Amino acid sequence: MLFNSLAFWLFLPICLLVYWWIPSKRIGFRNWYLLLVSYLFYCAWDYRFLSLIVLSTSIDFFSSIAIHGSEPSKKRYWLYLSILSNIGVLFFFKYFNFFLDSVNNLLPEESSMGSLSIILPIGISFYTFQSLSYTVDVFRGVQKPERNFITFALYVAFFPQILAGPIERANRLIPQFKIQKKFKRENLIFGFDRFLLGMVKKVVLSPAIFEFSNSLLLNPSFGTCLEAWTKGALWFLYLLMDFSGYSDMAIGIARMLGIELSENFKFVFKTQNFPDFWKRWHITLGEWFRDYVHSPLQRRGFSKYAAGFYSFLLIGLWHGASFNFLIWGMGMGVFWCLDVRFKLINRMTQYFPLAARSSLKTLFFLMFFLLLGPFFTAYSFEDAIVILKVMIGLGPEQNGSTGTLVSSSFVFSTCLALLIEFFAMNQACRGADFFSSSRAGRNLRLLVLFPVGILLCFEGLWSSAEFKYFQF
Repeated sequence: MLFNSLAFWLFLPICLLVYWWIPSKRIGFRNWYLLLVSYLFYCAWDYRFLSLIVLSTSIDFFSSIAIHGSEPSKKRYWLYLSILSNIGVLFFFKYFNFFLDSVNNLLPEESSMGSLSIILPIGISFYTFQSLSYTVDVFRGVQKPERNFITFALYVAFFPQILAGPIERANRLIPQFKIQKKFKRENLIFGFDRFLLGMVKKVVLSPAIFEFSNSLLLNPSFGTCLEAWTKGALWFLYLLMDFSGYSDMAIGIARMLGIELSENFKFVFKTQNFPDFWKRWHITLGEWFRDYVHSPLQRRGFSKYAAGFYSFLLIGLWHGASFNFLIWGMGMGVFWCLDVRFKLINRMTQYFPLAARSSLKTLFFLMFFLLLGPFFTAYSFEDAIVILKVMIGLGPEQNGSTGTLVSSSFVFSTCLALLIEFFAMNQACRGADFFSSSRAGRNLRLLVLFPVGILLCFEGLWSSAEFKYFQF
């Protein structure tokens, strides 16, 4: 894993020191330096795939300039070049073997075409979407083409968020690379706080939750209905800690560099329904599909519900090249359509006392969401069906222990993860004021929270699980 090395811990402070050592007036030189740092950061995983980023960057950079300067009748051809190149690269590395396997299943065994040994480049689903959105915005006339290649290349490859987002828009990120940025103490404090919180989530909490929940998934048919629901709930909490932890780290590192990234998570446990969920979970991905898939489909005559269903089908495939993710996306689309058309969850809670409706809406949403969970978390379609049957009471329930011990680290991590989300929802503003404005808060953060958080992170580094969303 990228974070499991001393080099990472030297990389970040050196990057910050050199960046702020460069005079603020030397904007171009700072961007050159950040681009070099970003490429080196990506090469730490596998230098061979750096060429894909450069290729995608170059095609979209020159395509956008050509779109802006071409006659209206020719603009579309340059747009098609950008779309086909980005989607083509993504299809080959992520979906080609899935396509071959699907074809092979339809052919006689003697006619099977086999499959290729293809390594999925890390972060490819994120940076191709980010680069592609820029070209589409230029075509629509809502974004002027960037004439400086270094600035645009930095927009595509900015190292805090290249691996797993947030998926940024050009009109938000590129202008920040063009202004003079002076060192601000409050940015460093906020950024380090956010980075440390992300590290605790990602390095300390998510591995312990993953280890226990994954051991349960290895025995999909073993357990009661309650245990099956527990598996799904723990996996959901693991993903939340893992992915929001990485997003917090990216936002924190960027802020220490004077850059503001988009929020990717917002009080997930306040979700009221399926449309609301995508305004709280992986926000930038939901906005991307809304603006570049859902809205264009509606403009082409698709109903709101058909456009939503197809969008979620593609969101499912975006998460992985398998029928499990395809079914998960279709299920999300069906529930989204039911919620939009019939206000499904609102109707289910309308006869309960007003004070309890908000909590019940969240509970009902989580129940429906976790019913789809086996298709996201199980290792095969057959395992997903077994878990789903047990969850709805149709499976072969078995009593007894799975042989998995409940460790103290798992209990601690689960409780701390829930507490983090609870305080984020209910005391975010007061907590921020306390830690930043009062002397007691600053001393507590400096003398207690920082050392404890750093020690926990270093302890967890050597046993940290692979980041789930790297496979996407």
